[in-house]
Amino acid sequence: MKLIECVPNFSEGRNREIIEQIVSSIASVDGIYVLHYDMDADHNRTVVTFLGTPENIVESAFRGIARAKDLINLNEHCGEHPRLGVTDVCPFIPYKNVTMEECVDCAQQLAKKVHEELQIPVYLYEEAAVKPQHKNLADIRLKQKTLTPDFGVEPHPTAGYVCIAARFFLIAYNINLQTQDVTIAKKIAKAIREKNDGLKAVKALAFVLQERNCVQVSTNLIDYRQTSLLKIFHEVERQANAYGVQILDSEIVGLIPQDALRSGIVEELKLYHFVNDKVIEHRLQSLESYHLNVFLEKLSLATPSPGGGSCAALTGATAAALAAMITGISMRKRKNRDHLEFLLEKRNELQKLQRHLAKLIEEDAGVYQEYLNAKKMPRKTAEEKKKHEEAVDSALIRCILVPLDIAVTSLGVLKLLPISYLSKTTMSDAGIVASQISSAIEGSILTIRGNLSFTKDEDVVAQIRKDIQEIEKQRHELASKIMCEVEKFL
Repeated sequence: MKLIECVPNFSEGRNREIIEQIVSSIASVDGIYVLHYDMDADHNRTVVTFLGTPENIVESAFRGIARAKDLINLNEHCGEHPRLGVTDVCPFIPYKNVTMEECVDCAQQLAKKVHEELQIPVYLYEEAAVKPQHKNLADIRLKQKTLTPDFGVEPHPTAGYVCIAARFFLIAYNINLQTQDVTIAKKIAKAIREKNDGLKAVKALAFVLQERNCVQVSTNLIDYRQTSLLKIFHEVERQANAYGVQILDSEIVGLIPQDALRSGIVEELKLYHFVNDKVIEHRLQSLESYHLNVFLEKLSLATPSPGGGSCAALTGATAAALAAMITGISMRKRKNRDHLEFLLEKRNELQKLQRHLAKLIEEDAGVYQEYLNAKKMPRKTAEEKKKHEEAVDSALIRCILVPLDIAVTSLGVLKLLPISYLSKTTMSDAGIVASQISSAIEGSILTIRGNLSFTKDEDVVAQIRKDIQEIEKQRHELASKIMCEVEKFL
């Protein structure tokens, strides 16, 4: 099977609802694997990674770009990362049994379609470049006012431009420094860039991270075969130490190929919140193998993960899917002819909740594994003890927030179910939806309560308990109303 990777970067990293709508549009094409998306509030940018075939990936990328055009206004955008459009870049990367020439063809098809149907001008860069001056994305950003796009001329009034490429796998790797002096980060970024006789295949910028009170050396490693992540880390560390500054931690944005990692490198790089799902091969394997029977086999093993939280998410996902199905059936009824748009919107929203809950099945298992890994961290020295405690506390909060997300999302299914529009033949199904959602919420709340017992922050505990009390109250009210309607028809 031929597989191409596509990694569009959207100029929105703070509004999750907008990003989920864009991701949903990408995933709406049959045969597309959405592997991951990474939101960054300081950069106000989201990186989405998905795989498809040469036959379907162009349409999937187009739908994402089209949705971004509808939802994001570049004139209202602010963020640390430079950008030329609401979809800033959209590269195609050969992943499996695919040549670079096939990726170039996809880039050219997409560029033509985006310009003709969305009226957004396009620059083609890297291997897809048709003009030598467009080869380097940094040059396009720097000289954009004097470089004519390959498709179109003037920027779209709210969407700007799109830069589309075919290229080798790029690793977005950022190193955070224990200082708020951005001039230090800028000097280091300048020194390590390849174009300044620094490290081969490395591009670098410097940013301030307001949320973490530090500065960042942000790098794009365009060919990890020429320069390793560890080499970048050590060079930044060496230069930072010369200014009397230490490295706080580092991070991978998006996904990374297994070839770029080796045993023990995660610890050496001080990678922040790194999980195996950041490895593209692992993520794809998880998606391909996470069928129901496989999940049940894993669940039956004498291991702590996956566990109850994943079960709650699965229960919620099946209820959301059932709710979407009976909503779709209701659209065929004569009595609902005047309400088709309303019902279609409800069904689409229910399908979004279904997909999100399905994602949370694995995410819950993943965060618990993070917690177990944090518990195993060394704690011989005072510094190690501090890092151990911080890592455990951080992972524990995630172990609470994910099941809380399961509960809130499951509650959303009850809110969306159009009970008064359903036909008599689907009323028993509506009762099953209410019953399953109740189980999903109760199960996720039990998981939350179990994890709260280990949480030291009393304010967090008090707020979460207040949240779950409100969720349970709304669940009871909504489920009772639905069951009253169901009983009328049984």
